[in-house]
Amino acid sequence: MASRSLLGRTVVITRSEEKAEGLRAALEARGATVLLVPVIRHAAATDESGIARAVRERRRYSHLVFTSQTAARFFVEASSRLGVPIAEWAPLCIAAVGPRTAAAIEELGLKPTVTAVGAGGAALARQLLEEAGLGPRHRVLLPQSEAARPELQSLLEASGIAVDAVVVYRTLPEDPSKIEPFLHLLRQGTPPDAITFA
Repeated sequence: MASRSLLGRTVVITRSEEKAEGLRAALEARGATVLLVPVIRHAAATDESGIARAVRERRRYSHLVFTSQTAARFFVEASSRLGVPIAEWAPLCIAAVGPRTAAAIEELGLKPTVTAVGAGGAALARQLLEEAGLGPRHRVLLPQSEAARPELQSLLEASGIAVDAVVVYRTLPEDPSKIEPFLHLLRQGTPPDAITFA
């Protein structure tokens, strides 16, 4: 199927700035004019006691599991800030939800050993339990957002695995001034042709 041309179309992307680049590039490759109007942003957790404890007890873990590129980035930043370089985590079994998260983990200096073929935490839990041999003798460190979905942790814990879920980042509303280019289009009477939500 041929790619549909978006020449002359204006498309608004509402993703956070750090996650918008892939979608922006794909739309621009089809001729669209892209307007980035992020509605959220990410920031480090305000309370680092959970990650600090995990860093101190890092040798107790067998697995380090990431459900997003954002979690991986903030985990690496927090670990480094707490005096533990990313290489210290390399002996663990590193798992990722999907190939994009796996690629982000590699860029940060870790080699994923398990990458979920399907989407979401349930797919990764299934793969860890059924194919990677994760069992009750293991302990999992799960860095995540304060608004993380519970499926992965719940499925692992239901199988008798100890999971330490630690908050490494927050999702916050973006600065309201970022919407100004969008409002300018509306004031001009030239609304965008499409608005994307992801």
